[in-house]
Amino acid sequence: MSPIDVILPILISSILVFGLSVVVNGLLPFYHVNDYRQLPNEEDWIELAKKLKAGQYRVGGALSKVDTKGVNGFVHVREKGGFTKHGNKMLFKSFVYNILVSAAMACVIAIAEPKKNAILRLTVFVTTGFYWFAEGWSVVWLAHELVPTLINGFDALMYGTITAFVFDFFLA
Repeated sequence: MSPIDVILPILISSILVFGLSVVVNGLLPFYHVNDYRQLPNEEDWIELAKKLKAGQYRVGGALSKVDTKGVNGFVHVREKGGFTKHGNKMLFKSFVYNILVSAAMACVIAIAEPKKNAILRLTVFVTTGFYWFAEGWSVVWLAHELVPTLINGFDALMYGTITAFVFDFFLA
């Protein structure tokens, strides 16, 4: 298998996964709606966030210089301008990530040289792992809750399955 053989599966699977991701995350408002809880006194939090530069912040934890009474957490503040200003950048990064996952899958197939009937099984397993890998650190370090993690795992399985069928179609 040459690099030319995998360019089309990489691009097509990346486009399909990106399209499904846009539909699931953007057009189905109920799907990820409960991933995060609403903050109490949201207006106060918004006023505080307006005073911060864009970036990631932590509250409490082992390196805190004040006694937080056991409270700790993370906050991500985006630049002012809303989704329209930053959404295109986020969508572009998402598409690049899809290409990287598909390219990594192409490398795994090239190295493993699976039999024709094993490409589908191998690709579903490995690409689902690649897509869910991004969620794994969130569970450990950001203490994401179980239900959103499982929903994101289902997303990973959908994306991995799409990638698998594309690779199986072109390479089997």
